[in-house]
Amino acid sequence: SDRLDFMKSAEAIWIVLDGRTLADIEKRQGLIARVGQLVGRLNTMLDGRTPRLIVVVTHRDLHILSDSAANRLQTEIFRRGAKVEIVGVAPFSDCPDNVPAGFGIADLIDLTVGKPAERPTFWNSTEPIEGDRAFLTYRRDR
Repeated sequence: SDRLDFMKSAEAIWIVLDGRTLADIEKRQGLIARVGQLVGRLNTMLDGRTPRLIVVVTHRDLHILSDSAANRLQTEIFRRGAKVEIVGVAPFSDCPDNVPAGFGIADLIDLTVGKPAERPTFWNSTEPIEGDRAFLTYRRDR
């Protein structure tokens, strides 16, 4: 995992899932369990400071993610100690009449970079107090 240390500076991580697998009832639970394991590993690798997670579900032109599948996915990830946002995309479309090619890509990019991540204050500003000992108020008497 040393090769993945660069991920500690990420503000958002995309987990891309095949929408066809989530639409298949027989394969859905296996995929959700593997995503949960991945999120658990990310949480361990990043020392509990997991950035925003965005689950990108592909093939939106063929399959709309059901509410029950989305809820199960969110529950599994929340159980691993993370929050997730789910976005459906269709970079290419087999049904251009219903869903145009590129569907959801702009929303995904806006969601990723549109709102900055909350960061703690790096260095609190303090005003010097009269008579208090501080490096900034040090004066030489010579």
